[in-house]
Amino acid sequence: AALTEALGEAVTYRPTSWDDFRRLDFPGAVEMANMFQYYAENSTRFVSDRNLDSVRRLNPELQSFRDWLALHMADLRVD
Repeated sequence: AALTEALGEAVTYRPTSWDDFRRLDFPGAVEMANMFQYYAENSTRFVSDRNLDSVRRLNPELQSFRDWLALHMADLRVD
């Protein structure tokens, strides 16, 4: 939804299965798929274990996805 809003055109999410991601031909694909699968299957615990106030103290430049999109729109345009 944020990409659709930022780009002004419909963006459709097409998920890749964890096993298909693991088969991608780049170093670390298996490890990344395992990480993303863990985050997805344990999102409540993963998110609840993070204290955003503490994170923002450690990294005052932390941005929301929408803020990041606003700063990087030129990098996302495809002609």
